Parts: sequence; C-alpha cells; structure tokens
Amino acid sequence: MVAYTICIILDVVIIGIASNAYYVSERSLIPDTVELELRGRANGRINIIGYSGLLIAIAAFLVADLIFGQEVAGETVIGQEGHLFVLSIGGVSIMIAGLIGFLFIKEKPVSELPPKKKFFVELKEIVNIKQLKSNKELFKIILAITIFRSGISTVMPFLFIWIFAL
Repeated sequence: MVAYTICIILDVVIIGIASNAYYVSERSLIPDTVELELRGRANGRINIIGYSGLLIAIAAFLVADLIFGQEVAGETVIGQEGHLFVLSIGGVSIMIAGLIGFLFIKEKPVSELPPKKKFFVELKEIVNIKQLKSNKELFKIILAITIFRSGISTVMPFLFIWIFAL
C-alpha cells in the first residue's frame, strides 16, 4: 500500500510539473509574437486548440477501447497494443504541431528585443506588490482558472470510468 501511495504522489507531482511546464511554454510565445491588442484573442484561440486536443485524446482512448479492449474479470481493459496506439497518435500529433510551429512562427530578431537585465532585477519589476494589490481582477482570473482546471482534472477520471462502463 505504501508503494502504491508513493506512486500516486509521484504521478501527481510529475504530471503537475509537466502540465505547468507545457502551460508556461504555450503562453510564453504570446508576448513575443502577438501584438498587444490581439493578445486576448490569441489566448482564447490557444485555449480552444488545447481543449480540442483534449477531445482528440479522449476520442483516441475510446477508439482504443473499442479496437483493443480485452475482457478481464468482467470489465474491458485497454491492452498494451491500445496504449501503444494512443501514445503513437499523441507522439505524432506533438511532432506535427512542433513542425508547424517551427516552420510558421517567426520571432522578433534579437535586435528588436529590450535589453536583457539580471534575473532578480527583472523579477522585482514583474512582482510589484503595490501594482498587484491594485489589480484585483488578476486574482479573480487566477482563482477562476484554478477552479476551472481543477474541475476538469477532478471530473475527467470519473468521466472515463462512466464512458468505459457504457
């Protein structure tokens, strides 16, 4: 039981770190490639594309369950071939998305970027306590995003159990 608990904790930590790294890398391109007045729309489009990718992943798991599902103790379980199928689709999708990004996203030349500052100097400029206190909408947005993403993460396993039990 202890080993199982450690595996669950490590899984949650690894998935949390990986998903946050993905989210940061996804959002870091916006200030460099999108004009200020179009950033809201760009964020919306990125969210739509991200959640459509989630729907494609769910569809791939449903197809894998139909094609590669095996009866074990009265329940259908996706076998090794099904996991290989789903992971292959995911890997190919990520390679295609990376190739599209590599070919079509053009960053600003280094000469147009602002001068580089030391890390802690820049961090002090970014984390301005007075400005954060006056910006109450930021905290509402952060709270809403946290609740929304937590809701998806909480409901998704039960949704899978319900779908696979049909």
